[in-house]
Amino acid sequence: MKELTILDTLTLSVPDRFREMNESEKKSLRYVGSGPAAVLKSEEDHMIVNLGYKSLGRLMSSLFSEETLAKGAEKGIRKASGAYGYRLLGFGECRVGGKTGTSFRYTYQVQGIDMAAECCVVKVNGTFFYLYVYYREERKEESCRIWKEILERVRWAA
Repeated sequence: MKELTILDTLTLSVPDRFREMNESEKKSLRYVGSGPAAVLKSEEDHMIVNLGYKSLGRLMSSLFSEETLAKGAEKGIRKASGAYGYRLLGFGECRVGGKTGTSFRYTYQVQGIDMAAECCVVKVNGTFFYLYVYYREERKEESCRIWKEILERVRWAA
């Protein structure tokens, strides 16, 4: 397993076949907002895992919920991905390392390939963590199994 820690708060463990993408690879991806803290890719699994965060501080973050920020993220992705056949599948809860957050799932198409994605938003001590996964629709069952295992293994320092 490989481990990656963000802000000394979230530690993500992924199978060894995932590697951190370099800067030129990251530039080829489309982002909503300021971009990710880390992007991991498994060529073998045709999956990308993207981690980001937004620190608002305890006072400001008390004004927002995971649901509010997830809906804002979805709106930005919908706007940026309209040309790719974006389709929202719905909102729900996600479990990330024992914490509950808000998630949404969607599908889109890239170069004729049907893709699916999920975003989980979890708030910890004034910081909202965004965990995304992107995978090929044809590998949905296996990709969702791997994603669930990754989320279960997340460790929180706070």
